[in-house]
Amino acid sequence: FDAVHGRSSGHIAQHGHQIPIQIGHLFKRPLIRQWVLQDKVYHEIDDREPSQFELFFDLVMVGIIHKLADGAAEAATGLNVAKFVLCFYPAWSVWSDTRAYMNVSGTDDVWQRIYTLLIMVLLVGYAANVTGIHIEKEIGHTGTGLNDGLESTTAEAHRRAWMTAVETIGSSVMKRGSSGGGEEAPLKLVEQIGNSPYWFAEGWHAAIASAIGFYLVAKGCRLALYFIYGILLPKFRKVLWLNALALFIIACIYLPIMFLDYPGAIVILIAVGVVSELTIRYFVAGILQVMHGRSKHKGHKTYIPAYSLPHLMERTTLFVILVIGETVMNGTFVAGPGEYGPRSQFWRAALSITIAFLLMWIYFDVDSSRTYVHGLKRHWFTSITYTNLHFPLCASLVLMSSTLVTMIGEARVDKAYLWFFAGSIGTAMLCMGVLGMLHKSLDRWGSSLIPKSARIGLRFLLAAVFYVMPLIRHWTSSEYLGIHAALLAFAVAFETFGKLGAVGRVYDPVRAEALHSAVKGPGRRASWHEHDDLTGEETGENDVGVESELGRLESKQVASGERWAYVA
Repeated sequence: FDAVHGRSSGHIAQHGHQIPIQIGHLFKRPLIRQWVLQDKVYHEIDDREPSQFELFFDLVMVGIIHKLADGAAEAATGLNVAKFVLCFYPAWSVWSDTRAYMNVSGTDDVWQRIYTLLIMVLLVGYAANVTGIHIEKEIGHTGTGLNDGLESTTAEAHRRAWMTAVETIGSSVMKRGSSGGGEEAPLKLVEQIGNSPYWFAEGWHAAIASAIGFYLVAKGCRLALYFIYGILLPKFRKVLWLNALALFIIACIYLPIMFLDYPGAIVILIAVGVVSELTIRYFVAGILQVMHGRSKHKGHKTYIPAYSLPHLMERTTLFVILVIGETVMNGTFVAGPGEYGPRSQFWRAALSITIAFLLMWIYFDVDSSRTYVHGLKRHWFTSITYTNLHFPLCASLVLMSSTLVTMIGEARVDKAYLWFFAGSIGTAMLCMGVLGMLHKSLDRWGSSLIPKSARIGLRFLLAAVFYVMPLIRHWTSSEYLGIHAALLAFAVAFETFGKLGAVGRVYDPVRAEALHSAVKGPGRRASWHEHDDLTGEETGENDVGVESELGRLESKQVASGERWAYVA
């Protein structure tokens, strides 16, 4: 380990409560915790324990997402959805960068905690400014563009916007007042968005420029880490600086936004930045394979930093739990006169929590297999796609959650909210269908009551049904939530009972060794598999009813006080 990091010594080799705390414990030198060399992965023997600060960082991120979603739910329009997606991804990107750093190089020392605090502060600054971008609808819009008609059209439009601002925004402005209770002046509409009836409110450009500034500072911090680590860890320098180059390209796409004041150009640049960042990892992975092949051909070695995949699996699942937890939070309400007891509002809240519970059930069994190879481990393409898919999954879950506030509070909502909810939950089911396909099943052929393909296929069918639900009729809130809960309950029952009889193939070391020599995989009807490093999640420990084995006990002698503490 020390030889790879360029020193014969330097890391704390002894651990335990009897070892005095040293400065080396508090400030550890840069390191890579696991890496790929030739055809081997060098990783830690012990399981990685999640840091408390990682969970705290995730909680901050969920709070920021909730803040961004609140603005999107104020008006159920496609424009607000686009605004949420484009504003949400930069925050997601910064969070993903920090999570990757903790996974690959995290030591939970003072340096890492300071860096984590800095990123959290920058994310809060980003969220505070990006939520200050107000898009409002002008009453009485006729559909005439800014450049049509007489020369005074622009001035007249601005005058008309000012006259209608109090009427259109007054109520929402009061909600956005300062915590001190003071009243704010009405927002002035200053920039029309294309030929639509929607306008940017005054200060929109300053808010965008400030938000992008916070985002670029966060990216700059990650870029500095790549550069410093590349200097101090020469064996990993090429790979680290390649990732730094990719990050620099992304930052250059966003940088001009701070100096532009044309909405169309800004939206295009942000969209290009989002798409570029989602796809650039595929190009980086391809370049790494080319670099590795050329170095191997020349007789050189390429050290490539690697993720701790079991740790990444755990952190990803926990974050989705936190996101779905937002639905439970929005499912609560304060009963008023006429709503005490199990009245209609209570049942709508109960249905919303049921929907969240069933979505969580499906996500926990997203692989739809008893034994499987996780998408993060299966292939570099499935690994990147798995992480990328969690962006639309989490975004859709948050949007669904924000819509529930209105649907629980009102017996009948505008049809736009039904579309809002349909698009959100449909996208969530679509993502979970694709996620299920990314995992490689290791179950014995034909052992389950219903094949995996049929169980996964139902998710895509339900996604299509959810998308068109508002076309059927103008549902009441209770009917709409009830039909979605019923369909999800059917999906859960179909998948849970459809797995009856499923049994995983066994690991065969002899055939696995022959496989590695022949580079030929077992057929899907084989009774064995070649993977000797499956995690508990991949062997079905998290499946309903089979989380752990019962009856396997051991005993140990404990003091009287401790013994009774077990049963207190």
